[in-house]
This record gives sequence, structure tokens and C-alpha cells, in this order.
Amino acid sequence: MLRTLLLLAKQRIRRQLDYLGHLPKSNISDHTLNISESAGYSPFYLLYSRVVVMPIDNILKLRRRYLGEDPYKVALEQQHKAFTTVHRILRRSKLRQVKYVNQRAVDVDLKVGDPIYYKNNQRQSKLQSKWKPFYRNTKQISPVTFQIKNQLHGKVTKAHKELLAKIDTWDIPKDDDGRPLRNAAYPAVPESE
Repeated sequence: MLRTLLLLAKQRIRRQLDYLGHLPKSNISDHTLNISESAGYSPFYLLYSRVVVMPIDNILKLRRRYLGEDPYKVALEQQHKAFTTVHRILRRSKLRQVKYVNQRAVDVDLKVGDPIYYKNNQRQSKLQSKWKPFYRNTKQISPVTFQIKNQLHGKVTKAHKELLAKIDTWDIPKDDDGRPLRNAAYPAVPESE
């Protein structure tokens, strides 16, 4: 790093941002120095209300801008301007993201008796399934709340519409190759042919 700084000082780079391309990437934390696309400012600027001063800036002795008589008021004004700009940009980007999400959104119409999946919010590990199968919609309590019943053990639960996924049918394996079916509790008895 020191060799790079001395080499850059010998080359007398005139512009302030020229040296950033020459420094090794491992020595610069990109997430704090780079300008965020959604915020419009770097996290360092939002936190300290100033541009980053790197060691090469001290070697090359770049000229600093005059901030006025009272640096506290100027810094506060700059920080307020940055935060209002970030707030406006984030609100605009959030509306843009909502527009893209709503393009693919489909309203699911759940009826009584439909087979559904119930979202598993109590997963113990990431290997467990995100959805619990073998539930049926037994009663609609409100436009978005349903009473569902597990077909395997008969447990009745109230659930919000966002936690439910409608499916057409469950695939129950048939005895096509002559082997006996395993002993399991199926929500419906397999049809024997």
C-alpha cells in the first residue's frame, strides 16, 4: 500500500479521483465509499457529511473547499439537504419497485373446500419446507381470514390469505409398478384400479 502511495505521489496525479483506480481494491471498502444507486450518496457522506479523505489526499495536498464562517451550520445544512434528497430518491425507488411487483401479482380466489398450502413460519432450520401441505379451507371468516383444517391430524387453524397458497390437487402416488404402497396417512384414499 505504501509503495502504491509513493508511486502515485511521484506521478503527481492532478485530479482527485484518479488515484482510486490505482489503489488495490482490498484496501478500499467499496460499500462505504461508493455512491449508492438508490440513495444517491455514499454511506460515509451520509454519516459524516463530508467526502472521504484518503492518505493520498494528504500526500498530494489537494485544495479543500471553503465552507464559510460557521462550519457547524454549513455541515448541518449539507446533512439536511443530503437526507431530504435520499428520502425523496428512496420513496421514488420504492414506488418503482411496487410497480414491478404489482405487474406479476395475481389475486387468488379461495373457496371453501379448496386444497391449500399453509406457510410454515415456525421453521426450525432452513432444510424444513416453507409450506405445509394437506390443508383444506373449511370456512371464510372475513375477506382475508380463513379457517383451515389439516387433513392428516384434523387440527383447525385461522390463517390470513397471504399465508395460504392455492393448489389444484395433490399428487398421490399410484401402485403402477406392482409394489405395495407405503403405510402413510393420506388426505384421500388412493383409488385402486
